[in-house]
Amino acid sequence: MSKFAATCVLTACIFLVAGCLSTSVPQVDREEVTSALYDQRKLAVDLYLERLVKVNELALPILRANNEICNEVSGHRIGVTILTKRSLPFNLQKAAEDEFGIGSRPVIYITPGTPAANSELRSGDRLYRINDTNIGDNLWSRNTAHNVLKDALKEGEDVTLRVMRRGSHDQIVSVLTPEPMCQSFVYLIQDPLPNAFADGQDIFVYTGLLKEAENDHEVQVVLAHELAHNAMSHVAKSGRIGLVGSVLEALIFDEDDDADGVISDLAVLTFSPSFEREADYVGIYMLARAGLDTESAATFWRRLAVEYPEENQRTLLATHPIHTERFLRMEKAHQEIVEKMEDGSPLIPEAR
Repeated sequence: MSKFAATCVLTACIFLVAGCLSTSVPQVDREEVTSALYDQRKLAVDLYLERLVKVNELALPILRANNEICNEVSGHRIGVTILTKRSLPFNLQKAAEDEFGIGSRPVIYITPGTPAANSELRSGDRLYRINDTNIGDNLWSRNTAHNVLKDALKEGEDVTLRVMRRGSHDQIVSVLTPEPMCQSFVYLIQDPLPNAFADGQDIFVYTGLLKEAENDHEVQVVLAHELAHNAMSHVAKSGRIGLVGSVLEALIFDEDDDADGVISDLAVLTFSPSFEREADYVGIYMLARAGLDTESAATFWRRLAVEYPEENQRTLLATHPIHTERFLRMEKAHQEIVEKMEDGSPLIPEAR
């Protein structure tokens, strides 16, 4: 028998044997799948909360150092972020409520190193009262709590929070002395795309940005840029004053598809080239005033331009168009800052 014929016979035998074999795929019942999916969602909520605290911690030195130049958003903060279950996508809300106590009543999450962190308050405490205002447990409660807290912080006077810890029926009353800093709150939106935007008052960061950034400094570059948009009143100057508050209002939707649409529409609004240049310029100064690196400020934008094509309209690149001229301007701003630091001049952006 030739080698070719022998090979054919062997191959036929192999297929014959294989055809006679049967496999036993492990069976999984529906309850096991449901349980595993729930555990996965629980981990997703845990990761979201970890990232929420992290992004606020990264923003803290920038907010602290720039109250002098934050203009309309100058003010005070105590270091709390307000959440309800509607801060998260609908499919994560049950796990958020059951496992973390994040329901319709607002809960607070605390930024390390702030007045709230140095009090008896803890992340996850449920909020019942801010000064003399009761905080409800309803569809609008997060928005209400956010606005009441901002009003209470305007003058820098002590703020009293009344909270209840999960698993306890005892209320905790904490009197906090606010710290002067820019009053833009930083909120986190669960979305895989790398984006961030400002609404004239606050800053909204997508979880995708935190995954895309190679280090904390890249996130801080974006945070400073968005804070600069708020500080320079770009929303009002561009005729979009009605945008203020729209994002938080959109986040109160439950399983309504309109919520994603509203947030997406807000996220892709672009500022004029002149406003973008001003936000770059002022943002670099904000980094310098916070003692952060300014030389590599353009690195993240350059890298993002390679990673994501401009036609993707929901990425940071699409809403903050990148051009060679932009990099050169940022490098010149860095050199301007270096010269001011060398001769001891105040780090105040020049009027253009």
